[in-house]
Amino acid sequence: MVDGLPVAFPRQFLTNKKGKLNIMRLKTKQVASWITMEDVDGNKCRFLVVPLTPKQVNTMLNNATESEWDKGQRFESLNGVKYRTNKLIKAIQDWEGVEDEDGNELECNDKNKEILYLNNPGFTDALIAKIDAIYEFQLKKDEEDTKNLPNGPDGTLSRE
Repeated sequence: MVDGLPVAFPRQFLTNKKGKLNIMRLKTKQVASWITMEDVDGNKCRFLVVPLTPKQVNTMLNNATESEWDKGQRFESLNGVKYRTNKLIKAIQDWEGVEDEDGNELECNDKNKEILYLNNPGFTDALIAKIDAIYEFQLKKDEEDTKNLPNGPDGTLSRE
C-alpha cells in the first residue's frame, strides 16, 4: 500500500492534474432524448424516449415469448407484436403532436401507445429503429470511453 492505495494502481492514473483523486462517474439513470418523426403526409410529432437497458430488453423478450407443446416437445416463438408494443410502452416517456383522426391530441399513456402501434406499425417500427439507434450509439460511445481510459478494457492498469 502506498498512500492508502494498493500498489497495483499507480498514483498518476488515479489523480488529475491538480493532484486530486479522479472519480469514475458511472451512469445510474437513463437519459431521455427527443426524437422527431414525420408521417407520410409530412406532419411532425416528437417523442421523448429512453433507450432500454439490456435487462429490460431481455425481460421483454421473455414476456413476449410464447411456448407451445407438441408431442411432449416444447416450441417457443416470439410474439413480435407484443414485444414491439411493450418496447414502445417502456421507451416512450412523453410525446407532442400526436393526434387522432379528428385532430384531438392523444394523451401519452400505455393504452394509447398500444393503439399507436397496432394502427401504425410501419411508423412505430421506424420509431423503434431510432430508439435502438440511440442505444447502439450510446453503447459504442461507452466502449470508446472505456478504451480511452488509462487502464485497459479488461479493468487492469497498464504498467510503465
